[in-house]
Amino acid sequence: MAKSYILSICFNYYKRFEIIKYAIESILESTDQRLQIVVYDDSTDSQMETFISTLEDSRLKIVKPSAHAGMVRGMVECISVGDGIYSMYATEMEMFDNKKISTLMDNLACNQNVGAGCSDGGFNEPFKIYEKGAEAIRNVAIRFAHPTGFFFKTSEYKKIDYMKYSNAEKYGNFPLDFLMAELLVKNDGMIHESVWYSRNDYAVSLSHEKSFTTVKEENAWFMPKGRERLLSNAIVFIEHLPLSLNEKSEMILHQFDKCAEGVSSTLKGTLARESLCRHYYMESRYLDYKQYVFNLFHAYKFFLCNIPWKYRMYFLDFRAMQIVKKYIMKEI
Repeated sequence: MAKSYILSICFNYYKRFEIIKYAIESILESTDQRLQIVVYDDSTDSQMETFISTLEDSRLKIVKPSAHAGMVRGMVECISVGDGIYSMYATEMEMFDNKKISTLMDNLACNQNVGAGCSDGGFNEPFKIYEKGAEAIRNVAIRFAHPTGFFFKTSEYKKIDYMKYSNAEKYGNFPLDFLMAELLVKNDGMIHESVWYSRNDYAVSLSHEKSFTTVKEENAWFMPKGRERLLSNAIVFIEHLPLSLNEKSEMILHQFDKCAEGVSSTLKGTLARESLCRHYYMESRYLDYKQYVFNLFHAYKFFLCNIPWKYRMYFLDFRAMQIVKKYIMKEI
């Protein structure tokens, strides 16, 4: 008889074997039989397969695509191979708190109306559920945050055309954000306390290989140009959601707020973190006030050029300028 798992943690693995090996061994210290560990092995060697074969634990599953999938397709596809009621995305650089994972499974088992959600490090409550539709999408989806901890109800995930989100031109490196939004049109969303933590410093110290970031620094997703591309993608996506004009206008403004924060205070913090800059193979530096303000006004002009005219009736231009002022005042 097949096991009934509540949660599958699905690792999208490409390289850095020593790190994911440690993560898997750590999770297997838990005896909770409701948990499955899935490795989507997109590597070019058999190192992972050999390692998995030495572990006598029926909760382990390895899937190897017939050809190299790449990061974005791997993100989308690895979720679909989980056998649990819910499947959670992870990269090889993450570690999990087994006690918190068990709590998450308890909460998911009692709230199976939840179609998707995320495990958020900045969330101060055990969990919160948002009603399907605009409320769930606004609060849970299109976050443009590190996707580890994003979870999906596996049966609902498989009902939609999830592979279309592997189109990097439309969805960039954040396909799960948009995929989650589609699911939350008809399903409730959940934000849960964080069940994971990153091992970026450990990863950099162990690996001499290139980061997943292969683009020039100025085009990286967290730099101003990258943030503006994400904003443009979000506006186009939201425009096609089956929601009211008012609901969509509020979501679009919310996305501008996220972009404005990303090109100002968040970027300043990112550039100041030496360990994070080392992960992306760039120099840590100070974001001065002049550049900080320039980034905000450039994002504002970009926003005005990209919002459809029909949303002007909601005074998005004026309200967006108030957001710009908010982040300027934060720096003064």
